[in-house]
Amino acid sequence: MLIAPYIYSKLLRWNAEVTEIVPDLATSMPEIPDRLTFIFKLRPGTQWWDGTPLTSEDVAFTFMRIADPRLNSPHRYKVGPLDRVETPDDRTAVFKLQRPFAPLISYLATGWMMVLPKRWVETKGDRFQDALGSGPFKIVSRQRAVATRFERNPLYYVPDRPYPDAVDFRVIPDFATLDSALIAGEIDYIPTLTDKSRVDAILAANPRLQVIQNPGLHWNFFIMNCEKPPFRDKRVRQAFNLLIDREEYLKVVHSTGGKPSGPVTWGFERYAIPQDQLARLPGYRKPKDQDIREAKALLAAAGYEGGLSVHNITTTRPEHATYHDGSLALKDQLARYGIDLRLDISDQATLQAKRRAGAFESHVYVNGGSQEIDEYLYGPHYTGQARNVNRYSNPELDALLDRQREIYDEQERAQLIMEIQRKLLEEVPSVWLADPIYVTLVSPRLHNYKPYRAFDLSSDLYDAWVEG
Repeated sequence: MLIAPYIYSKLLRWNAEVTEIVPDLATSMPEIPDRLTFIFKLRPGTQWWDGTPLTSEDVAFTFMRIADPRLNSPHRYKVGPLDRVETPDDRTAVFKLQRPFAPLISYLATGWMMVLPKRWVETKGDRFQDALGSGPFKIVSRQRAVATRFERNPLYYVPDRPYPDAVDFRVIPDFATLDSALIAGEIDYIPTLTDKSRVDAILAANPRLQVIQNPGLHWNFFIMNCEKPPFRDKRVRQAFNLLIDREEYLKVVHSTGGKPSGPVTWGFERYAIPQDQLARLPGYRKPKDQDIREAKALLAAAGYEGGLSVHNITTTRPEHATYHDGSLALKDQLARYGIDLRLDISDQATLQAKRRAGAFESHVYVNGGSQEIDEYLYGPHYTGQARNVNRYSNPELDALLDRQREIYDEQERAQLIMEIQRKLLEEVPSVWLADPIYVTLVSPRLHNYKPYRAFDLSSDLYDAWVEG
C-alpha cells in the first residue's frame, strides 16, 4: 500500500488527468533565468504536521539527499546534473545545474519527489519508519499490512482541501473478500482492475457501481538478465521478442483490453510509437509465421536449436497478479518452441532481493507510472543505473540517453526519443509486452474520484467527496 503521496507535498504536482503541471509547495512555476538555474518561491505559511515551518532548507536537504551518491537513491537520476540548491531565504530555493536538464520540472512534479523535513530525517535516520508530512492527509493510525487511517491535515496550505475528513485504507489480500466488500458497500472503490471476468462478476452483483476506464502510464515487460547466458547473447533476446505473442498475452493477463507497447507504453500517447508503425515491426507483425521462422534461426545460430531452459522469478497471484499471470502466460507460449520457463515463485520481498542481486535470468515486470518520458528510458536502460535491473549496457545508447536530457525543444527531443526506441527494439534488453485498459469500480456515494494514471495518488481523492 502506497501512503507517501497522501501525506507529503512536492514543489510541483501533476493534475489527475496528467495534462498539466501545477504548483504545489511552490507559489508558481519556476523562474528560469538561464538553462542552468531554476528559482522556486515557496508558499508562505506552509507547515509540517507538528506546526513547525516548512522552509527552503527542507527543499535543499531533500534534493541534495537524492543527489548524494553515498545514499545511492534509486531516484538519483531524476535530479540529473544537480550541483546544489541555494537558499537565499526561507521562502526561496534556487536549483543550480552543472549542465542543461530538460526533465527537471516534470520530474519535480512526479511521484517519489516529495519534500521531506530535514530535522526529522536527520534525527530518525535514512530508513525512518515514522512520518512527518505536509500533504493533504495525516496518518492517525497504522497497522502494517492491515490498515492505515488518514485524517484531513488541518495545517494543509489549501484550506478547503481535501474534502474527506478521514480515509481508511484496508489491506485485503484476498480478491474474493475485496470484491465482496465493494459489492456490500464496505469499501468505496477498487482501482486498476484488468480482469474482465472479475469486473463483470462485481457489476452483476452490484450494478449501481460507477465504471471508469482509462489507459495507464505503467508498462508490462519481460526482463532478460543481459549479464548472464542465455540472454547475454543478443540473438536469444531477439528470438524471444519474435516468439512472444503480445495480443495473446493481453487476452490472458489483461482481459479488459489494451494494446501492444514498445519501449514507451501506448498510454503515453505523446511519445509512444504509433500502433500502425508498431504493427509492422518484428515481434509485432501479423501473422507470426515470419517471426517464428526468424526466431528459430536465431536460436539455432546461438546454439539453442534443441531448446533451452530459463530461470524466471515471480510471485504468488495475491502478491502481484501481473507478475504471476504474465509468467504463466509466457511459460505456455514459449513451451511451444522448446523453451522451458522455469517459474521460481516466492513472496514479494524475496523476489525484490533476487532482482536487486541479479539472481535470475528473466522476470515479468510492471514498472513506470511516470509523467516524464525520461523515466521510461534512462533509469531502466542506462549503464549502472539502480533501475537497470536487466543490467544492460550500451555506450552508444547511453550517449543518446544523455543527449535527450539536454534538449529543451520539445519537438527535437521527441524525435530523438523515437530514435532511442528504435535502438532499444533492435537491441531488445527487454521484451515489451502489452499494456491494459484499467477499470476502476466506484461506489455511488463517492463523487469526483479520479483514477490516477501515474504515480501521484494524492490526486485521486484530492477533489473527491462522500455523500451521506
